[in-house]
Amino acid sequence: VLVLDGSEGIEAADTTARVHAAAARALARVQEWLADERYADSRLLVLTRGAVAAPGEGVTDLAGAAVRGLMRSAQAENPGRIVLADLEPGSAGLPVEPAVLLAAAEPEIVVRGGAPYAPRLVRAANGATAPEAVPAVRFDAPGAVLLAGGTGTLGRLVARHLVTEHGVRELLLVGRRGPDAPGAADLHAELTGLGAEVTLAACDLADPDQARELLARHRVSAVIHLAGVLGDVTIGSLTPELLAGSLRPKVDAAWNLHELTRGRELSAFVLFSSVAGVLGNPGQ
Repeated sequence: VLVLDGSEGIEAADTTARVHAAAARALARVQEWLADERYADSRLLVLTRGAVAAPGEGVTDLAGAAVRGLMRSAQAENPGRIVLADLEPGSAGLPVEPAVLLAAAEPEIVVRGGAPYAPRLVRAANGATAPEAVPAVRFDAPGAVLLAGGTGTLGRLVARHLVTEHGVRELLLVGRRGPDAPGAADLHAELTGLGAEVTLAACDLADPDQARELLARHRVSAVIHLAGVLGDVTIGSLTPELLAGSLRPKVDAAWNLHELTRGRELSAFVLFSSVAGVLGNPGQ
């Protein structure tokens, strides 16, 4: 059994740099392990601390959460060889012997209070059966709803939904190509025809200066982040450059939007992610 500590010992200037550094280190380690024939019959135990939101908790280790997402894809490509274990937030060392964690025969384990727990996918409760009432998200505050990646496939679907189902009348659709993106003019005409005021903006939200300048020019009432790039390869073929390129529009852009709007009265801050980050998927 080999143990990889997901984000322990990573020193970085800020949150996004820490995420990039932890993910890059984890990628390098798992590639070395998979390529070394001496470890062909071994198993890899990947540790994080506070990267999972157990009941009543929030995620405190964002870098570790990114490592877990990457390792889920590695798990899908190498069934039975990788185990993810999330320990108490802020803990040091390994409170449970690796053999105990592996004996559970679970691909993912969360350890709280010295006891191991395994995740299960269950049907979501709704309406009267929900344990706690969750207030509906509203998009009727003054200002524009900002859609990062607004001219992409998901952006188009969500923009139409906001206008037709939620009555949103002001949209700020942001992408690196803005009005020059394929189909942007048709989308603008369609949404305008439905009664919305639409602004197409070219901006690299992963660049904090560009993001700051954009938000200084627009009154934003809600943020929906859908931006991303496709770079699907298996773990063995994934390069540090491809990994960084995939993280940039997701991690960097989302963090910039968070930092630049945290002082505003937003009605919603929504982050879209692939289900591969939760369930794992070969090549993603």
